Amino acid sequence: MNSDVRKNLEEYILSAREKHYRIAWSHVRNREDALDIIQESIYRALSYRGDLNPQHMETWFCTVLINTARDHLRKNSRITLMEEQALTREIEKTAETPSQSSFEDSEILSSALEKLSEQEREIIILRYFENMELSEVAEITSRKLSTVKSTLYRSLRKLKAIIE
Repeated sequence: MNSDVRKNLEEYILSAREKHYRIAWSHVRNREDALDIIQESIYRALSYRGDLNPQHMETWFCTVLINTARDHLRKNSRITLMEEQALTREIEKTAETPSQSSFEDSEILSSALEKLSEQEREIIILRYFENMELSEVAEITSRKLSTVKSTLYRSLRKLKAIIE
């Protein structure tokens, strides 16, 4: 990785730290573990020796972050995979106030999201909490766009049923 790309990566990591925290926290539901995952992700990203297209830096880093979170869950045998589903209104309401406390304090939504699969939860969080386009979600999760769409809509229906 050349020095310009590395500098851009460092700037991106610093500018999007709350977003990274939310993604990590959504996997482990624990502040310390989320911070460990972020630290490990940054280390992995900065240690990367391959070529990195600056246009795909955000998507690439989010992929590294999610993979690190999955590794952490497997490594620690705490696969309390949060199952993903949510009522669109509740998700959008929570996503409008993107602070750590509002994300953690939404008990109804948190408990509903825990009843979803890891795949469903990731897609919901990336789409609504991180305001990513469906094509970006597909790229980050390494799934086809049609799969992401069908999973998202199925998950929203499940989430609505859970919340009601």
